[in-house]
Amino acid sequence: MAQNILSLLRDSAETYGDRVAMLDPSGQPVSFRNFQLMILSFADRLETKGVSAGQTVVVDLQDRIANMLLRLAVMHLGATATNVPYEVLAANGVSEPEWYLGDSAQAQASGQTRFIPIDPSWIAPPRRVLPLVEGGAMIRSTSGTTGVPKLRLITATNQSARILRSAGHRAWVEGPALVGYASVSSPGTNHFLRLFLEGSLQLGMAPTPEATLHMMDTHGVTKLLAPPHVFEKLLRTARESGFRPSGLQQIVLGGSAVSPETAREAEAIFGCELFNTYGSSETGSIAHFRPATREGGSRIMGRIYSDYPAQLRKEDGRLAAPGEEGELLLQVDPEIALLDYPSRQPLVNADGWFATGDVGRFLPDGSFELTSRLSDLLNVGGNKFAPSHFEALALDHGHVAEVIAFRAPVENGMDEIGLAIVGKEGFALEDFCHHMTHRLGTDFPFHVALLPEIPLTAAGKADRKGLTRAFVEWRAETA
Repeated sequence: MAQNILSLLRDSAETYGDRVAMLDPSGQPVSFRNFQLMILSFADRLETKGVSAGQTVVVDLQDRIANMLLRLAVMHLGATATNVPYEVLAANGVSEPEWYLGDSAQAQASGQTRFIPIDPSWIAPPRRVLPLVEGGAMIRSTSGTTGVPKLRLITATNQSARILRSAGHRAWVEGPALVGYASVSSPGTNHFLRLFLEGSLQLGMAPTPEATLHMMDTHGVTKLLAPPHVFEKLLRTARESGFRPSGLQQIVLGGSAVSPETAREAEAIFGCELFNTYGSSETGSIAHFRPATREGGSRIMGRIYSDYPAQLRKEDGRLAAPGEEGELLLQVDPEIALLDYPSRQPLVNADGWFATGDVGRFLPDGSFELTSRLSDLLNVGGNKFAPSHFEALALDHGHVAEVIAFRAPVENGMDEIGLAIVGKEGFALEDFCHHMTHRLGTDFPFHVALLPEIPLTAAGKADRKGLTRAFVEWRAETA
């Protein structure tokens, strides 16, 4: 049976002691030993404030190290920590959390009677060492097909089992790492904990891509772990500046597709191999693949790991024949299986199979090719959004009568945002594009199609897949 993740972190702190584990926001080193002491110190203070086993605690701090420390301290007490906003918790039927943690300004603005303000005075040695209480967990959110994020419960033993399993399948080179994921995200949390267990220095992103590349060089970073949209910025900067971190030996991306062309360019510029990973919040890591080694599309995910029995099912419930497409189902080991929250029900069916919602086929060499998703979610640079998110922004323009957001695949293997618009009188494309750019920023490229009416399926629903097909055909004709 897997150990509690807090026990593994304690053992790692004892092993690596005064070795530098990370840098705080001011650039000061934080050792493995001091990080562990801060977990104990924060747990001591939280327990004094009234936090106890079985309670739910919302942690809302921007500092990635403080946020992680507080979540782990909450788990040390046998309580459940989450970064999910209360509005999302409430939308899923979760009762009011017992506690909220944030800075002093948030405490004044929130009006919450059970708000615990966190300030620099918390950075102090523990006054007492509280015993580890079993039962700690985290609540994570994942995107739902209706646009309402779903909640998942991951226990302290789930967390350690997943990290150890991932380490067995995905071998990283030794040495310091640059982590480009948000620390509160599932991959950000997983990478943070795995690097700590492995005794590696981990760095977050610097304010700019240029500064990030130079920081990687200064600290001898050997591996880059990031979502594709973050990596694209680093690749573009390296291409334009000619500068690359001298110690980099491995690039590991995850969250969305990477084209063979982009992968080959990256390997040529950075002088190391690039891997793309495939997985989900519910299953953990499923497969990984080196895109530069194969022609023919960016949707090849690699071979499903051998400890995941897999099958493809057709819409009518039949198993897909060799070469046929179907939804990917996986049998998930109970040690790493998450629960729905707040129901705490398993996410698998009666036979132990989890339906991923991903549609694809197995190629002759055994690789899985992802061809589509049952959900209408838009996967932009590894971030998943309901179409309604972008549709609401478009409707705010005022001269939009109808809008449908759809997936717009582009040549680099990534998805961008497509917007099918029916305009009102006075609609001006240039003004609309300015409006969307202002609302979305540079991380969300978009394409606009002006239509007389929104295309519908035979069932009378907006034909998002048809719009995606039309977009792909248009790109091919105009290439």
